[in-house]
Amino acid sequence: MLAVVSDAVHTYLAERDETPAGSLAAQVPISLSGRPDLVSENKTSDLRVDLHTDRTDPLTRLRLIHESAAREKDRVGRPESIVVEAALDAMPAVCLRHSIRRAVRKVTASTGDHVGPTNTSLSNVPRGTVDDLRFGDSPAVDGFSAPCLNRLLGLMHAVVTLGDSLDLTFSTKRAVMPDPEEYEHLLEAAFARLRSALPATTSVR
Repeated sequence: MLAVVSDAVHTYLAERDETPAGSLAAQVPISLSGRPDLVSENKTSDLRVDLHTDRTDPLTRLRLIHESAAREKDRVGRPESIVVEAALDAMPAVCLRHSIRRAVRKVTASTGDHVGPTNTSLSNVPRGTVDDLRFGDSPAVDGFSAPCLNRLLGLMHAVVTLGDSLDLTFSTKRAVMPDPEEYEHLLEAAFARLRSALPATTSVR
């Protein structure tokens, strides 16, 4: 789905003559629940995945994004990254709040030809099979998520899978994207382009 978002964002900006000088990147939360050596109760981290929006071929972009995501997963699993995460977990709340405020004030935003470290986000919430998720006696038939915007990102995406169903939703600001309906159409078109570019034997979800 990162490749779909990349295609849609690239097309949206290109149609408005706002193509950035460099490739854009996405913030992607990742679960670290399988790491018993971590002492934090909130076992998550963030990937900074290059979306390769400077590439136009769907399969080339897909391959490069896959490689970028693999490198980021390797990075967050390295001992030095774990040490940083552990230090944040042990930091007193008052110090952490002060540090976050300073970081927000100094954050590098995307302005003109300068591209910031992350430009959007995408989270993935697998819900399992339909039989595993019920509300009382009623089975679940679909799922969705509403990403919460923040001061740093004006476009956020969420993927929810339930059985054979996949839903991609996004949240944005009118100041960032005054025509979200058009972006929705671009996401649908990007998915169709990627699906048609893949070999017939490949499963697309």
